[in-house]
Amino acid sequence: MSLIMIRWQEGVPDDAKIKIREEICQNVGKDLGAAPEYIAVVFDDHPPVDVTHHGAFVLMYLTEGRSEKCKDDLVTHITEGICRYSRYTPDKVNIMMVDIQKGSMATNGKIVNRQGAYADILNAEKQEQGEL
Repeated sequence: MSLIMIRWQEGVPDDAKIKIREEICQNVGKDLGAAPEYIAVVFDDHPPVDVTHHGAFVLMYLTEGRSEKCKDDLVTHITEGICRYSRYTPDKVNIMMVDIQKGSMATNGKIVNRQGAYADILNAEKQEQGEL
């Protein structure tokens, strides 16, 4: 699972947030080889007084080991998704990727990234079961 937190000035309509989340989950899922439901996008709205002139800040948490090309694709897709449905321009979308060490992510009370990205583990399990 990857977590994408978008921190920005309040005022982006809910319908735009839904479209941004859908687009980011779809494209980031493809970039990471994961189903969209394994991508979490959370919006963190702030009043104007609490936001700098830099624009939106995006924190993306994902399992370590992604290639430079993968990271480039992620940045492109996140920026495009935000800009397509909000007032932000690419120069106002700031993205910081945080690599999560293997064995440092859990869901449902279990560590899920001991052997790599959660999506890789799920895909391997599906392959073993003949679902892929």
